[in-house]
Amino acid sequence: MTLPPPALPQPTGASPGAAAAVDQFATTVLGKAEESARATSLALERGRRLQIVLYLLLFAVGLGTAVAAVVTSLLADSVGQAVAGVGIAGLSAASFFAFFLARPLEALERNAIYSQWLTAAVTAYWTRLVYLNDPRTIDADIEAATDDLIADLDKLAGRHAAATARAPAPGQPAEQPGATS
Repeated sequence: MTLPPPALPQPTGASPGAAAAVDQFATTVLGKAEESARATSLALERGRRLQIVLYLLLFAVGLGTAVAAVVTSLLADSVGQAVAGVGIAGLSAASFFAFFLARPLEALERNAIYSQWLTAAVTAYWTRLVYLNDPRTIDADIEAATDDLIADLDKLAGRHAAATARAPAPGQPAEQPGATS
């Protein structure tokens, strides 16, 4: 989807050629922002798919190891081999359940939210830059837009760190809403 050229106000005293150049520049910046947003979305989606594939692979390996350990223990020639097979199966199943059931789905949900917030913050930044048109205040306007982007990114990083810190460790119960430590 290509964005229509922005309807920018013509600066006072600007020639029609200069106004056309500014409009062309604004259109180019918006086009680049759109390309960047699309590329970022594709990269985030690729990362999310890879994360899901790796979780499924971990699930398959844990399940396969557990099944192989049980089969090995059932086909064992001695009691020692059978006990060792069951022990390995128990360890395999315990590690699988401790990791897989405790965290991955929460991480996928949290990352989906944060990736959209990141995309929105960066897109808002580029859009603000396109609509800067007062040559007297452009430096201050760019600095303000950049400061706002940095503040948004800092807030995003802080919330992500806080959410990750509140996530329960494997094998521990989840924190109840409204509960204090």
